[in-house]
Amino acid sequence: MLLGATGFPTCSGWLGDARKCSLPAHPPPGLIGRKFADGRQKDSTSIYALPILRGVRYSAPYGRDGRFEALRDFTRFALVEEFGGILSSALLMDALVAYQESLDYLDNPLLDEAGRLLDAAPAAAMRGEALFRRPLGSDPSRSCATCHVPETGFIDRQSHDVGGGKAHDTPTLRDLAMTAPYFRDGRYDTLEQVVAHFGRHFDLGLDAAETADLVAYLEAVGGGAEPYTAPDETIHVVTIAELLERTLGARDWLLTKIVILQALYELDARKGAEGAPPTDRLEGWIKKLRWIDGLTNASDFTGALAATAEFRATISSVREGPGSP
Repeated sequence: MLLGATGFPTCSGWLGDARKCSLPAHPPPGLIGRKFADGRQKDSTSIYALPILRGVRYSAPYGRDGRFEALRDFTRFALVEEFGGILSSALLMDALVAYQESLDYLDNPLLDEAGRLLDAAPAAAMRGEALFRRPLGSDPSRSCATCHVPETGFIDRQSHDVGGGKAHDTPTLRDLAMTAPYFRDGRYDTLEQVVAHFGRHFDLGLDAAETADLVAYLEAVGGGAEPYTAPDETIHVVTIAELLERTLGARDWLLTKIVILQALYELDARKGAEGAPPTDRLEGWIKKLRWIDGLTNASDFTGALAATAEFRATISSVREGPGSP
């Protein structure tokens, strides 16, 4: 998972087109982006609002049309087909999938495990929950909850045309507070606009007060505790060595390069910082990492592994802690 977390936001120059990187598309802390154009078409059909990756392990099938049952298959498609990248090794796929599967929904204190609102929810949201389950004017056998099933993470694992002219898989309503703009092409900036659209499409017959209640419900379902915390200033040099041993053991030039670039950036940034290791020690680690990088560039993985063993030996006597390896 840590390899995936390292590689996911630093892939732009290595996975293909530098303009198509996972970081702009799915940035922390929400891990979503505003809009994405595939670059091969200029009309509006090439524009999409990126879905959130939190809770992705619960949201199969994957892809706009739900064509992929496995997250691994979808990740490979996005990496190779959509981004024109390279699949450097099975380790890369293992890392990216493990990272995505580690991303959970925000902690929502207003929901129980079955997706029902708890008593702490606002009264307006409670009224909105009843509206969410009310039969549709266009089809009394169905409600909003028919597709956005609360018990299964507000999805039904099906595809539907909800007024966009094409069937798409049902997105979750969890973490809505972090996923604006809304709808598949990002045409709506607010939940009020979304409710108005579905009101028209499904003949919901909502008055102004009911619209406000349904929006309050979506806000309650889509809220949660902000997950982002300030970065840990600890320099985990032992972890760097462990990651390099794995990537070099897999003979994966790409992941090795990503780990080294990230490590060099972090070590250089810590020079002279309060509580950081002495600058000469940081310089020594940087020099050894550049040596490993040079051997990797020459495809000398055996030599790079030996250099990594020497790198680990230089830090083995230093205990991990704030500002140290």
